[in-house]
Amino acid sequence: MKNNISGENIYQYSATKCPILEINPTTDDFQAYYTSAVEICLNYLSKSLQVIHSYNIVIGDLSSSNVLIDNNLKISFLDLEGARKLYEDEEIPYLFSLGFIDKMTMKRKGATIESGLYALGCIMCNLFTLQNNQFKINSNEY
Repeated sequence: MKNNISGENIYQYSATKCPILEINPTTDDFQAYYTSAVEICLNYLSKSLQVIHSYNIVIGDLSSSNVLIDNNLKISFLDLEGARKLYEDEEIPYLFSLGFIDKMTMKRKGATIESGLYALGCIMCNLFTLQNNQFKINSNEY
């Protein structure tokens, strides 16, 4: 099923909006970007995740490439094949993106609310530092 959802993912958003990638950025440029990044994280992304978790639902594959932001800073979650209701859907295979999952969750083989919060922290890190943590994983660690 394909739907038309407008927006860009977190990677695209930070790559196109962050002034560190511009020539001669000003302090105001940085202030505007980081103000919007804080607003996205605290007023939209974390509150949306809080509502989802209040229903005991975990997204599973929560990552910067699976969150869209539109021009009004509205959040949409993508790639929901790994979403499940806690304590009921234990048979759903756990899907995740490397760099957005902690070692304990990988060992448990299942998403939890805590693993969603860990992924939220990774997404926030992407927005604030422009780091793509998918490429900094030591695969021997798992």
